[in-house]
Amino acid sequence: MIERGVQCAQAWLDTPGEIPLWWELAQARKTFPVGDCQDAFEAGFLLRIQQRLSSVPPSPNQS
Repeated sequence: MIERGVQCAQAWLDTPGEIPLWWELAQARKTFPVGDCQDAFEAGFLLRIQQRLSSVPPSPNQS
């Protein structure tokens, strides 16, 4: 399930569009059973987003 979350987040990152990140996560998580499956999916999704954020250098205006 973690890998499915990673894949979903990557698909969102790769597809510029108008779907907000929170909406993608909220809708995709509904496709998994409540409990550990949803938790694992969310962990994978957020892991991929965190990886992307960590790889972007800060702008010169940030301290």
